[in-house]
Amino acid sequence: MADKKKNIPTVKKPNEKESSLGEENKANEPNMEDIYPGVTKQIQRFEEDELPSCPHCGSDYTASVQVGIIGRTITIAASTRRVKLVPNVKDRLGKYFCRGCNKFFD
Repeated sequence: MADKKKNIPTVKKPNEKESSLGEENKANEPNMEDIYPGVTKQIQRFEEDELPSCPHCGSDYTASVQVGIIGRTITIAASTRRVKLVPNVKDRLGKYFCRGCNKFFD
């Protein structure tokens, strides 16, 4: 039997130019606090809020319902699971949202 050479994939090591490009892209990323002053404090407030348990299933995995589809609200909703972002129908849905059973409640 002849020995067969295994095809083992090789990992390409980045050269200096490729390595520096990655670092340059990170340096060019915008700081959300520069774009939306005070957004970090807003996110912290949502994280620290005492939210009620779900009356449907009893879950504590609930979120505050917020209205708006603009940069700042999207940034907040993407940063914390304690916010449920909806279009302009908040009054018809409820003040809170249960992430356990996916139902709105007041």
